[in-house]
Amino acid sequence: MTDEKWTLNRMNSIKSLLNEEEIIHYVSSDIDENGNFGERWLILTRDEIIILNPIIKSIERVPLSEIRSAFVKDYIGNSELILETYSGFRSTIRFSREHLDSFYNMAKIIDKIAKKELNPENVDSRVLEELLVKKSNVKKTQALLWLISFLKPHIHYVILAVILSLSITALNLTPPYLMKILLDDVFAKRNISMLAYIVIAFISVYALNAGLGAAQNYTLSYLGQRIIYNMRVKIYEHLQVLSLAFYDRMTSGRVMTRVTDDVGRVQWFLTWGTQTLITSTLQIIGIGVIIFSMNLNLALFALLPIPIIVVGIPLFRKRSHKVYHKAWRRWADVSSLLWDTIPGIIVVKTFTQEKFELKRLIERMSNLVKANLKITLLHIKFFPLLGFSISTGTAIVWWIGGHEVLEEQITFGSLIAFVSYMGMFYGPIQTISNLFEPLQSSLTSSERILEIMQVEPDIKDAPD
Repeated sequence: MTDEKWTLNRMNSIKSLLNEEEIIHYVSSDIDENGNFGERWLILTRDEIIILNPIIKSIERVPLSEIRSAFVKDYIGNSELILETYSGFRSTIRFSREHLDSFYNMAKIIDKIAKKELNPENVDSRVLEELLVKKSNVKKTQALLWLISFLKPHIHYVILAVILSLSITALNLTPPYLMKILLDDVFAKRNISMLAYIVIAFISVYALNAGLGAAQNYTLSYLGQRIIYNMRVKIYEHLQVLSLAFYDRMTSGRVMTRVTDDVGRVQWFLTWGTQTLITSTLQIIGIGVIIFSMNLNLALFALLPIPIIVVGIPLFRKRSHKVYHKAWRRWADVSSLLWDTIPGIIVVKTFTQEKFELKRLIERMSNLVKANLKITLLHIKFFPLLGFSISTGTAIVWWIGGHEVLEEQITFGSLIAFVSYMGMFYGPIQTISNLFEPLQSSLTSSERILEIMQVEPDIKDAPD
């Protein structure tokens, strides 16, 4: 039985105990009040808080009208959710660190209801999702400036990489022009002597492009390795000075995810991502100048898809930020569980909790799959429309340009060169569009890393 089916069956049995009361939100714990492995549930309905032990079918109820506030109290190794009622403080359920986020969210909901900031009658899945989305305190500009700071010590390699990118971009603009000469001046005029020069020019361009590409790859790889080295050392150094309270709040698995996975994504952004973005932007500018100088009429038709791109990309970025953050939190949940469970497998086996841990993994993997599918759906809504608009623009250029060739307003070689440049024009645009996913992922990862780097140690070293 999958964990989702198990949870559904368990909730059905719990609802039967609660006389089918409408449940707003619920969380489950994996330990009892004595700190032993056990199952406990905290359930929020429209009128009350229910504390449930499904094993012995014990039910405690606390009316929402009696609650003044709710908060989580941390201990070493576990925590508990406490309700402040008009008659005093009341402990509800203890839970392990793995469930900390879930119970913090539950406390947040209860607290807002108690303080009349949230009406339980109006709470639905949409309201809960908006309420529980964890917003990062790190701004995008902060994260970006922090990333750029790692480039400063290697500025000479950055300059070299930019020069190589400019050179490669210029070389990539040459073949369509050579193709125009080949069609109009060699084939059309049967100029055999010029054929050898054009072929040699093609070979020279491709050879030089290959050499510069190899140099660029090595430069970017070296730059990426130095950056990731400095970043991981700096993060590790910072983690060493943080107090035990920090590690009690954040599991080792979540910390490891930031040091390994997130740093790797940031490395890609600082090297390959930024270089690809720069190269693609330069290509768009260079090709734009070329196609307008070749044929103003065709160039205007070639730009028909631009409004869709200009409007669509900001909308995509706005929606993607939220879903990417959610997906990375789900991946952190999975990674955290693996990092915490596998090193502690002796404890798991001692308490015969193998099936329990498997259920937890299946649940988190299911949540990860759902989050990634939301990303896929977002892409399906945007990128096919973008591709169709570009293809439509190309077809229109073939139609208009074909008539101009037949009417001898332009040469066949000019049309082929123009269409080639047009393909090269929208190629970088599609590249930049495809970059939004990894770039957004990298920025999200940088925000997650910077969240840790901004944590201040409880005890600071005295200044020298």
